[in-house]
Amino acid sequence: MKFLSACNKEELKGKAVLVRVDINIDRDARSFLRIDAVIPTIKFLYNAHARVVLLAHEGRPESCYEFQKQECVSICRIDQVLQSMSMAHNAPLLEDRLRLPLTFIPGFDMEDIKRRLHHAPNGSIFLLENLRFIKGEKENDKNVARMLSGLGDVYVNDAFSVSHRAHASVHAITKYLPSYAGLSLESEIKNLERFVNEERPKTVIMGGAKVVGKIDAIESLMTNADHLLTGGVLATTLLVAEGKDVKKSLYEKEKVALAATLLVSPKTYVPEDWVEENDAILDIGPLTEKRYQEIIMQSKSIIWNGPLGYTEKAEFRKGSEFIARAIVESGARACVGGGQTVALLENMGIVKQFEFISTGGGAMLEFLGGKKLPGIEALNSSHSL
Repeated sequence: MKFLSACNKEELKGKAVLVRVDINIDRDARSFLRIDAVIPTIKFLYNAHARVVLLAHEGRPESCYEFQKQECVSICRIDQVLQSMSMAHNAPLLEDRLRLPLTFIPGFDMEDIKRRLHHAPNGSIFLLENLRFIKGEKENDKNVARMLSGLGDVYVNDAFSVSHRAHASVHAITKYLPSYAGLSLESEIKNLERFVNEERPKTVIMGGAKVVGKIDAIESLMTNADHLLTGGVLATTLLVAEGKDVKKSLYEKEKVALAATLLVSPKTYVPEDWVEENDAILDIGPLTEKRYQEIIMQSKSIIWNGPLGYTEKAEFRKGSEFIARAIVESGARACVGGGQTVALLENMGIVKQFEFISTGGGAMLEFLGGKKLPGIEALNSSHSL
């Protein structure tokens, strides 16, 4: 794999460089981790006098296209949702954090974009529209990849958080351009590689609102870890697998049987008490906090993905905040990933007290679990300038 950091800046001068970034953020949470992560790569290229073309996505617009097939759904409503996913909303946020002029280009008139790039002075920075508005992006369509590659001379992947997806702008595009790992992606790879073989006892903390994709990653992670502390929807799904009545709590019914396989291991811990509202489990309770704290204090390294409660409401953040403080007090080397977890730490003002903050959630888990990430594998087989 070729790293952008090792690239001769003179070779980049005047080149149009396509940079895949992930600035898909929760605008309400005001967490700028992913935006701030890509700024060093953009400034590296700016200082090399390249013309920078940022490729990004926002949300899942394909769900709106499915709704269009239903006559009962208002077309106006669909248009509003799609407009909310436009990168036009992200452009001013990025420009403000970057402190450099940035031009947003709406639509995908490729000939017009090529003309604008051709006439742009070196050091210009452009942000294209939401890539997921293009049919075939998520299907890794080679025609989409070829179309995008026609805009540039060099490709840089600086979007670790989507590198576990075989999408056209992440995977197939590397077949058509000299390709490099950006500064953020390089940092992710090197830091996460250390955590794969980090000192033990190693504890994995898993929560959040999703189970899909996590159980497979957990099984891989736990071959090299000593404890699994659970919260969120994963915990309620495990409680159902134990035969507990979780009443109106969210859980993933279709994953109960699979979740039950985790209960066989003595490494797996589920909450023994919890906080409820309207018959729904929304946070871990004080007995679980104490039990988890004891394990954390004995740990040398910790991997955390997903809050342990419904952190959108302050009264259900207590468990996650307690665990965050326990990790800091333990002195263990901790790696944290997942947007909600990072936002929690930022709100607490303690995010810098953690060893490494990953921009990826699912990508982090898959990497640490030993899976090959398509975006990274594609860079391994690509050529350079």
